[in-house]
Amino acid sequence: MVLSDMDEKLKRLEEFNGQLKTYDGQLKEAEEWLLGGRKRMDGLIKPEEPIEVQERVMRTMDLQTDVQMEQEKFQAHIEFWENTLKPTEPGENTEEAQVDFLFLSFFVLHRSIHNYEHTALA
Repeated sequence: MVLSDMDEKLKRLEEFNGQLKTYDGQLKEAEEWLLGGRKRMDGLIKPEEPIEVQERVMRTMDLQTDVQMEQEKFQAHIEFWENTLKPTEPGENTEEAQVDFLFLSFFVLHRSIHNYEHTALA
């Protein structure tokens, strides 16, 4: 009985660790995409070389589409956090857990703002 309880707890812990590792990878991807997306946006706002108006419009539309797709991904990440990883037991809701969630929420908000800026510039 004790061994089977322990095995079950270990199994849940391994599953949680795997999910947490996946989530961490998703956050790293988000950070990388944000840097690349920001670089693309900066290139549209202040291009290093002259860009034809049509080309700028096409690049802006491409970026806007990419931003929308990324927003959907990150909304799914937030839902995954809320439904799967978010601490639920007393004492589990640490400052670090709150910071991770706030980072992801900020990232989605940040993307929305940049999406608005691009639309306004187009």
